[in-house]
Amino acid sequence: MLKIDKEKQKKREMEQAEDYLNQVESGGSKFVIQDIEKDRKAQKTAEEAFLSDLETKKLYKITYRRKLADELQKKVGGIDFPKGWKYDAIPTDGQRQLRVYGKWLDTQEGVVLVLKSPRGEVFIRAVKTCYQPEVDFKAMAILAVQAENTVDSNKGILLSDKKAKKTKSGIYLP
Repeated sequence: MLKIDKEKQKKREMEQAEDYLNQVESGGSKFVIQDIEKDRKAQKTAEEAFLSDLETKKLYKITYRRKLADELQKKVGGIDFPKGWKYDAIPTDGQRQLRVYGKWLDTQEGVVLVLKSPRGEVFIRAVKTCYQPEVDFKAMAILAVQAENTVDSNKGILLSDKKAKKTKSGIYLP
């Protein structure tokens, strides 16, 4: 992207942000609630379309698992990984072994998520598919959260890894 294009894009984003703030000031909390509801409806519609597509692919199990792996790859792709991290979502059939960075692993019918840190550490999480679209879709979301937690833990910023002291009012101290 050219520098001029980036400047135009930034100006457009600033104008949109200013327009949003003006609408918030004039409409107050009602506008914010309406905006949030609109986003929820759009997200719910997209999820329903995905689940409907999964429902039709249940008969073709490999296509079903591939679709779930693609969804997981997309969700994990939204994570802000530090430089050097690699990730892959792989559908497995349970009939063959999977080779991950030199190690052979037994598989089941499902989806495997592999993370590799810049230091060469390999983290593997897997889910066995149950062919119920709602359950499997939720499992992909949980795997994505676990991937993000793994990265945060590796950075040393995951709060649950630290034995933090807590004050009476609920404030965590370093």
